[in-house]
Amino acid sequence: MKKSILRELKVIWKELEEHYVLARILSILYQKIFQFDIDVRAAAVAYNFTLAFFPAIIFLFSLLAYLPIDHLDTKMIGFLKGSIPKSMLKDLSELIVELVSKKRGGVLSFGFILAIYASTSGIMALIRSFNLTYKTNENRGFIKERVIAVTLNFLLTFVLITAFLVFIVGNLIVHSLANRGLINYDFTFYIIKILTYFVIFSVFFLTISIIYFYAPAIHKRWKFFNAGSITASIMTILITNIFSYYLLNFASYNKVYGSIGSLIALMVWLYFFALILLVGFEINASIDQVKIEDNEQEPNDFFYPPSRIENGSNFFKDLREE
Repeated sequence: MKKSILRELKVIWKELEEHYVLARILSILYQKIFQFDIDVRAAAVAYNFTLAFFPAIIFLFSLLAYLPIDHLDTKMIGFLKGSIPKSMLKDLSELIVELVSKKRGGVLSFGFILAIYASTSGIMALIRSFNLTYKTNENRGFIKERVIAVTLNFLLTFVLITAFLVFIVGNLIVHSLANRGLINYDFTFYIIKILTYFVIFSVFFLTISIIYFYAPAIHKRWKFFNAGSITASIMTILITNIFSYYLLNFASYNKVYGSIGSLIALMVWLYFFALILLVGFEINASIDQVKIEDNEQEPNDFFYPPSRIENGSNFFKDLREE
């Protein structure tokens, strides 16, 4: 009975592979995820993200302290509410208040340079993991690779600061329109909520697109805005909200571990984030492989019938074997 079901599934999947590119992409994606131990790679990247997180926070919020904005710490905490789990926000809020409450000339010197260097370890781990997908060695040299990581850090910082300013300006515009009677006060909450999620999605989308496009040794194999970055951005927001709900209602990290509980929650969240980043990159690599197999630069339709199927990938090896 089981063999007959597997045989039927095998036939159905072969039919799908022969007629739809999406089925071939899913086949390749499945193999890439399980062949290259994506969970182990995500754990390694998450570890480096954890090491880089606090230097990156010091680097970012030390710059934000120089923005001429009143109540900057409160507005920054409000902006972060939708992008990180709420249970982690309390401890992070104290750090934000400490960093942005006053300008620190000493931080923007030797310590600041060390923070920049340390904050690149997460990007470096991603670069190595991306290169593993294409089985390529890093040929850009240590210095160039580190320069790329630092440049990406500055680009991502610029995106975050710009998004934060857009969020602040958007809030001011909404409140101004409400004060003038142009929009109903009852709707301001929903408008601000929509604006917040739009800005957060834009931040994730631009950040992930930049990483996918410039980080790998073999890059520019796909468009800047691509299926992988869209998928990863949506999944990041979903996982963040689900994980936040779980921490608030079911988990008891702080009760069991005390103040270190927030750090454990941060590490788990960074692991999910790293896993999503790698899956998104594998989606792009899978689409790229299908294009190479079909000897086409770009398909006209995502669901177009493949021009040849003899190199089509296998899906679920147990379905392929008698």
